[in-house]
Amino acid sequence: MLNIQLSTIILTIINVLFMYVVIKKLFFKQVMDTINARENLIKKQFNDAKVANEDADRKKEEYALKLEGARAEAEKIVLEAKENALKEKELIIKDAKVESQQIIAKAKENVVAEQKKAQEEVSTEVARLALIAARKIIKTGEQNDARGN
Repeated sequence: MLNIQLSTIILTIINVLFMYVVIKKLFFKQVMDTINARENLIKKQFNDAKVANEDADRKKEEYALKLEGARAEAEKIVLEAKENALKEKELIIKDAKVESQQIIAKAKENVVAEQKKAQEEVSTEVARLALIAARKIIKTGEQNDARGN
């Protein structure tokens, strides 16, 4: 009959839990570093889009100030320039929003995929360690049975 000692089971469980905690700490730091790097990249790209928008606004204002004192034809040019600048501004804002949303969505997908991959790696490693521990327990039990017979 299989003779398993309680101390062996307890030590094996402690070993498995210890390995799980160590692996989790190692992988968790890597995943968090990746998440933080992605988040910083997204913030930088969003800020770059905001700066581009502010530059477009500033250029529009400078252009409007330069044309302010002109005659009727100059006023017509100013109105056309304002309309074009507004269209360009809206297009830039729209494009920047779409691009930033795509970047954010892709970064989130990448983060989720990396988290899933890390979790799968941890689960695989824990399962492998549990299998090794179970084999050791069975082997110890068989050796104890052999000694007992």
